[in-house]
Amino acid sequence: MRANEHSIQFVVEPDAIDELGHVNNAVYLQYAERAARSHTDRVGFTVDRMLADNAVPVIRRQTIVYHLEARVGDVLTVFTRAERLKGVRGMRHTRILRDETLLEEVDTEWVWIEPETRRPVRIPQAVLEAFGEAAPQ
Repeated sequence: MRANEHSIQFVVEPDAIDELGHVNNAVYLQYAERAARSHTDRVGFTVDRMLADNAVPVIRRQTIVYHLEARVGDVLTVFTRAERLKGVRGMRHTRILRDETLLEEVDTEWVWIEPETRRPVRIPQAVLEAFGEAAPQ
């Protein structure tokens, strides 16, 4: 798997289910965020490291497209890819699958901020390199 790609698996738990008997919409967004966090941890950019570097990503916008539902006990693979990292922004495309069947797609726009001031900052060069984006911004 390339540096800008990552996948993890989840088993759908009963507390993820809504009144209609399938995974609640908000849970899919949680799966996408947990995959993103797992990805950044894998490439060495834990929350503690990002805080120490004074540049943390926060979600600016998310779009989710629902294709099919998931139910209790389903094993889901969440595949995520960081892309278009430039300046203060980056995009992440996430696909949630059961076996090889696409259930949901999530597109997330991230903005890097300085934690104390909450103002946008450029993505650190070390982050770009960790995700395979070695070219200078």
